[in-house]
Amino acid sequence: MPGHFPCRGDIYHVDFGPPIGSHFAVIVAADAINSSDEVVLMAVITSKGLEKIYPNEFKLPEGLLRKPSKVACHRLVIVDKNELTDDSFQNTIPKRDMQGLDSALMMALDLWK
Repeated sequence: MPGHFPCRGDIYHVDFGPPIGSHFAVIVAADAINSSDEVVLMAVITSKGLEKIYPNEFKLPEGLLRKPSKVACHRLVIVDKNELTDDSFQNTIPKRDMQGLDSALMMALDLWK
């Protein structure tokens, strides 16, 4: 949510430059890190390939973005917090849906025990 430090689950529109380009992305790092670091860890969001959602991907709930989309948890990027402006803020994944994102991140990072 704009007006304070970027939080886990916040979605922003970010220009990553080549080869990724301009995409929506969601903050996946813990808020304790986001509040104190100069950068945030984000996962790239895409609206392509929605016919198949893999275990390392998370389908965003309807209505968060204009198009149906999924989080590609295997595409993690570091972003300078200065790039995340009120104008680039899009939405926040509701807390009730974060477990799905967490599961996809665990699969992408091979954290299943």
